[in-house]
Amino acid sequence: MSSQQPSETTVEIHGNTLTLRGDTLDRQANAAARASSSSSGAEAPAPQHLLITLSDTSPETHKAIQATGATVLSFISDGVFLYKHRATADVASLQKIRGVRYVDVYPASVKVQANLRSSVSNLLAPSGDSHDAATTATAAATVPIEIHFHKGTSESAMQNVLDRLGSSGYLETDSIQTFTSMAVATARADRISEIAEAPEIYVIQQKPTYVEDNFFATDVLGVSGPILMDGGYQIYPDAASQPGDPCRPYDGSGETICIGDTGFDRGSTIADMADFSGIHPAFSIRNANANAYSFYCMDASHDATPTNVSPSCFIDVKGHGTHVCGSAVGSSQTPSISGANNAGYIKGSAPGARLIFTQLKIHNTNPLDTDPRNKPFYPGPMVDIYRKTIKAVHPGSPPPIFSQSWNNDWNDKNLPKPGYCRNAEVMDTVLRDEDTLMCRSAGNDGDVQHPYPGICGWYAAGKNVLTVGSCNSSTSQWTQDFADVTSNYARDPPQPRALPGNPRVVAPNSCAGTQEGRQKPDVVAPGVGILSALSRDADPPKPPSPPASPLPTPLDKSYCFKSGTSMATPLAAGCAAVISQALRLANPSSYTSTSGTLLKALLINGATSIVEPKDQNGFEPQQFAKGTTQRWGFGRVNVLGSLSHLPLPNGGSRNGTIGGYGRGTLMLGNNTNKASFALTVPKPEPTPGCLVDDSSPNKSVKVTLCYADEGNKALQALFYFTLTEKDTGRVRFGNKKGWVSQDDAADPVQRAGNVDTINNVQQIFCTDAEPGHYTIDVEYFKNNTGQVPGPTVPYAVAWLVY
Repeated sequence: MSSQQPSETTVEIHGNTLTLRGDTLDRQANAAARASSSSSGAEAPAPQHLLITLSDTSPETHKAIQATGATVLSFISDGVFLYKHRATADVASLQKIRGVRYVDVYPASVKVQANLRSSVSNLLAPSGDSHDAATTATAAATVPIEIHFHKGTSESAMQNVLDRLGSSGYLETDSIQTFTSMAVATARADRISEIAEAPEIYVIQQKPTYVEDNFFATDVLGVSGPILMDGGYQIYPDAASQPGDPCRPYDGSGETICIGDTGFDRGSTIADMADFSGIHPAFSIRNANANAYSFYCMDASHDATPTNVSPSCFIDVKGHGTHVCGSAVGSSQTPSISGANNAGYIKGSAPGARLIFTQLKIHNTNPLDTDPRNKPFYPGPMVDIYRKTIKAVHPGSPPPIFSQSWNNDWNDKNLPKPGYCRNAEVMDTVLRDEDTLMCRSAGNDGDVQHPYPGICGWYAAGKNVLTVGSCNSSTSQWTQDFADVTSNYARDPPQPRALPGNPRVVAPNSCAGTQEGRQKPDVVAPGVGILSALSRDADPPKPPSPPASPLPTPLDKSYCFKSGTSMATPLAAGCAAVISQALRLANPSSYTSTSGTLLKALLINGATSIVEPKDQNGFEPQQFAKGTTQRWGFGRVNVLGSLSHLPLPNGGSRNGTIGGYGRGTLMLGNNTNKASFALTVPKPEPTPGCLVDDSSPNKSVKVTLCYADEGNKALQALFYFTLTEKDTGRVRFGNKKGWVSQDDAADPVQRAGNVDTINNVQQIFCTDAEPGHYTIDVEYFKNNTGQVPGPTVPYAVAWLVY
């Protein structure tokens, strides 16, 4: 008995529900033909953007569709694809292809993102005014929007559409700004549906308001100088050094960190961009290296100009950008910070790395408004910042590490927060194709005390970025060791000079989870009470409102404390730079370029686990389970843990810790979809001379897989990621608790049920690994469209036994 095929398919597109029946092609084509005939007598062109529903997603079906002149643009959902068809081709021939269920027009009704549609409805809702007044108010109502065009739309075609919409009065002409594959503009709220009728448009989203995501943290991160040098990670003087030059710890030298933010205190009174004599003292040690910096100002289009800019462009009246840069590459040279014996202690996590800074507060379009405080935030996509600044990397240098501590402002807790967006899709595709690491702040509008879903949205929800949340800092030693660092607010009663902090505690407002159900953040880093550079053009920080505790005030007024995932993100990016430096020094001949997936895997697998109480008697290790969310991600960044995957520089032992990593690319078909790595858990060894066997019978094993996934909300490469014990055949799956028997692991149904189909970061963490031989297997078995072959996927695996 055969089951009857459903008569329709329901999909979600940009938050809108659409029912596909295969009946819109003829309907819309006939309507267009009638309209065209009545106006000019010319034949209407065939619709070019089509939603094709497949009952067979095999390569043969796609090839047959492409043979008719169609090009796939995007995966929509199971069996549904967006195609672009040649206007001159016989579109009806598509319906005859075996495996094609329905062919529908991509309608204007789904092009307006659901959140924008809701905002417009509220804006246009009738009020108690008179009919004429209400009509006038409706016509005057405007909304800022992002217009994203279909993939492959030329700049001239985009401009023609924008010109047409501007001349019709649907867009305010003076507000239109064009970027790569998108534009921003102010639109008449009552004309959004008409704007969506333009066939070149893919989606219209509400333009977000971007905001900044509001040391002693290097000890917590395992990246301070003394900690690294004690671990053997030190650079010895070379032949060109002077006699008596000391060793120095790994500090990110040779690496590049790209930061985009509100500004940078480089000394606004110096007219010469090559003159750094007035730079903020946190960065003064870097003046000896003329290549330590590159500066860009993003303009209102998709350009970043390194020439014809002046230091005044970078005035940081917010203070956010200077503070963020200090956390990544700063190095204090003022003894008043922490006393004469600790002059160099206030450092970023990678003080030796090169900085490429992009000013995102653009020139005010009003020539009469010269107040730098009123500069608008760059309204374009992250991909344009990426493209322009990556050109500043020296030829032959590793790709840069990006650190971005800004997100969209979403203060209305009565509406759903936006999740993965078109901008994130584009950025994810670039990160996959170029295998680059981008660190993004998770956001600070989480609320653990209330049900508001403070999720990681937009760029922070990106699959291929390293999303960084915030935990507390460890400040218990400040009072003892650095008593001169802080002073109390004059209005406050006497209190300890240090704020107590526990880095095992996640900041309560740090965002977690995504609208799509993926695990975000990936990791956390200290982001509470972070001491770094204060721009000399910024106002002194204001004490937070109760019930938040006030932060201390440094005695040196060129420094300040700030809190937020913004502060955690550059610290994590600096840690990635140190790890990249260590990889190059450990493998000078083979590690010639940075792999974003490898750095991500090493950061995550080396992270210190943050555990929740199991009960009053103890804790249990955190094995992340698919479908859940951990506010701390996969742990707190720990550079020493990440470096444990590499051989020690001096060839010594690690006291029983075994680490390793592998990376490459996988592709479906032709036996290029699998990789395996051998792992041995050694037998326990008792302490020499001990009369009682004090060795632990089992070891802990932690293995992490990261792969760069599709730039698409719904499309995902699917991986089997397993750890197999050879003697017993039992198996553990990524993001799945507990062992599975050999028979269950081999059963197709059981095996499929154990696969994580949401996350492209998977981890296996067990504390009961018995001595013996194990195999780590990575298999790219399909993507969730069923397409074979799928795209080439960069991946990396990192493992530790301890």
